[in-house]
Amino acid sequence: PERAQQYEVGAKSEWLDGRLQLTGAFFNIVKQNVLRPDPVFGPTGNNTNAVLAVGEIRNRGLEIDLAGAVLPRWNLAFNYAYLDSSITDDPVRALVGARMPNAPPHALGLFTRVDLVKGAALSGSVQHVGDRVEPFAGIAAPSYTVVDMQYFQQLTPIARLLVRCENLFDVRYA
Repeated sequence: PERAQQYEVGAKSEWLDGRLQLTGAFFNIVKQNVLRPDPVFGPTGNNTNAVLAVGEIRNRGLEIDLAGAVLPRWNLAFNYAYLDSSITDDPVRALVGARMPNAPPHALGLFTRVDLVKGAALSGSVQHVGDRVEPFAGIAAPSYTVVDMQYFQQLTPIARLLVRCENLFDVRYA
């Protein structure tokens, strides 16, 4: 079984008479017996799902969240995460010191909604994920940014219209 030990410290604050909340946290997580692809049967072998429970990883970093009503009809949510991830023990010595597979060092998100008149709202979001690497499969996934938008209209107390456009700029990402 995977085992982990985690330490986290954080703080919360409110601004604009409680309409806006800011949260921040620092964390350090060490996991043992972490699953990773089997180098013989895994991504390059005859069973892409084959995994081994080996090694140890360390994840440490910080998370920041800001959310609330900036103005009476304008809501905002922002989050950012920095992740310093490292393989600290593995039977394959060359992997020690490498980043945890598929763990981006930076990720951020932004969501905003403006409430219009007569039950309508317009919203949008931006999600950014930093570069990731999957060393066992030899894959490097570049960073990407995706933008979504939506329009919402309350038609009756039980019916509403929702028009969404996801990945507005047709970004290709893994």
